[in-house]
Amino acid sequence: MKYNKKMFLEYASAFDYTEDFYYNAKENHGKSITWEQAIKENDEFMKSMENWSLKDFQEWFDFRKFDIDENEQASEQRG
Repeated sequence: MKYNKKMFLEYASAFDYTEDFYYNAKENHGKSITWEQAIKENDEFMKSMENWSLKDFQEWFDFRKFDIDENEQASEQRG
């Protein structure tokens, strides 16, 4: 089976990184943040995935062993 961007976005939608943003804020930003700010960071991160390449998804989710649809990748890069 070849994976495409839509499949990765659907898979990614099952994850929520709010807690990670909240508890790692001091380490990443040098100061604590509110839960609302963590929610906003999670939302922005998930939205940014729309601009990821298939290779980015493979690396983030450690799916390097799976095939990607190279034709899909090329058409997405062209716009």
